[in-house]
Amino acid sequence: MRKFKFSILSALIATAIVALSLSYYQYYYGTGPIPVRPAEITEEPIILISRWVDTRKHYGSYLQFAIWKDGKVVWRPENDELDSVPLTSTVDPREVDHLFKALSMERLLDPRMQRFHCSMGGRYDVRVATTRGVVELASRRKDARENYNIIDTQTEEMFYGFFGPSGTPARFRDIKSDTKTWPDSYKRFITNWDIIQDFSRKLKTETGFPYNGPAPKGIFEHTQQK
Repeated sequence: MRKFKFSILSALIATAIVALSLSYYQYYYGTGPIPVRPAEITEEPIILISRWVDTRKHYGSYLQFAIWKDGKVVWRPENDELDSVPLTSTVDPREVDHLFKALSMERLLDPRMQRFHCSMGGRYDVRVATTRGVVELASRRKDARENYNIIDTQTEEMFYGFFGPSGTPARFRDIKSDTKTWPDSYKRFITNWDIIQDFSRKLKTETGFPYNGPAPKGIFEHTQQK
């Protein structure tokens, strides 16, 4: 009898292990959507876009766009991303839900997607606060496709914006124009980047009021004359 009970217990444990393994595999390596929901916070923005600048006239991280879960929006006009006073307005919170549904379909939280594509000479940073954690994306240019996209042919590691055509080591290959060679992780990065940038661009077109509130967390804005 004990052996029979032990066999049932072993079978249940084995079944649980297999189920967990399959769930783990599907989450980390599957092709289906990963549910992405806005973080349960109200005091900080769900999405924050900033621009890091280091020039003779400007230095620091400048707010470009922020949206809160309740629909509050703050942005800086496209024609003056550094000097202008940010504007603010509100939108239907369902806009945020629609955005996160789109990001879920593109597996924003896919661990294989390199989330931070750092580059020298200034960059645009995107911070997305979700119930599964904060996702960070970055690109030297607002249109991420315009970066130098380099792949190490030995390790297949991707680099973005570090090298120009004349400064590329021999083992690195420029894949900027050859989209067929883009790894899935990079394709997802580009797609997610475009979804967020298009969303912010659409909302920036609305008329707003001057925003004089505090800068969202993670943004330290200042201008330094050198």
